Amino acid sequence: MSLLTGNIAVNPAIKGNLRGLTGVSVEVQAELLQLPSLYGTLDPSKLQEQFEARIKQTGLQVSNDEAATFVVSLAADVRHIPYLGGVAVLYAVDTTLRELLPLPRAGDDPDNSSEGRLVDTWRQKESTGILLPKTSLNQAAALLTGECRRLVDGFLIAWQADEPNGARKKSTEQPPVEPPPPPTDPLFQKLRQELERLLGRLAQGNDGSVSIEKFEVNGTKVAFKARIRHRQVVEFLGKKTTLYSVTTYASGSFDVSDPTSFDGKVCVNKPQWAGGGEICSSLSELKGALTA
Repeated sequence: MSLLTGNIAVNPAIKGNLRGLTGVSVEVQAELLQLPSLYGTLDPSKLQEQFEARIKQTGLQVSNDEAATFVVSLAADVRHIPYLGGVAVLYAVDTTLRELLPLPRAGDDPDNSSEGRLVDTWRQKESTGILLPKTSLNQAAALLTGECRRLVDGFLIAWQADEPNGARKKSTEQPPVEPPPPPTDPLFQKLRQELERLLGRLAQGNDGSVSIEKFEVNGTKVAFKARIRHRQVVEFLGKKTTLYSVTTYASGSFDVSDPTSFDGKVCVNKPQWAGGGEICSSLSELKGALTA
């Protein structure tokens, strides 16, 4: 699976590199040959039209004659993962601003010194994820389209930050806001729910709670971090009193394509008021969500 190739000058994006940019051309690259059926629901030309309209709303000009090209690149790679019961699809989305620039170090090279070279002057860190066997075509198209839109809005937010006076064209629609998180494959949604449930057992006290603060999907791998609050509240003479309130954190990772990655445990220390010592939950319970 490949995305943008060649010269990658900036990765991830650096503040200030979009200063002075007044217009772009737009190009959508889709490498989905292993998933030809997706082209019926995910049309690159329609995506390009949507992104061009979105960019124009902010006041940034869009024209095929612009020297700078904003490229949205989408790639997918089919993988057979027996443990998941079929074929899964790894995907990656990348956005970059590509410009033709002179390079002084090219010297007297006639092929480069006079006309310059294509350089990626701005690039957003790529987004990767997985579409699991039970994912429908409509779900896959919605997830990939949403992730592309999220990264396009990320580019526009960066441009507006570098060019605070750049949005000259008025629009009836609101300018981009902070991009929402990408849509999540239903199986990963279920995994997150199951993880929150089993980590909830670690929270001590009658008012204990758990909150998943990080659940990052990178291909088939998941990294997580949870905030676990141990809290005991009692009522005495009509008044509620907190006996203890202690916050601990638990983190870990697993790979949905590797069953052995679920063999570990997640542990936290109990408050002394709750007896002290360590309490753990086994990640092996998450396996049920993969086969359900």
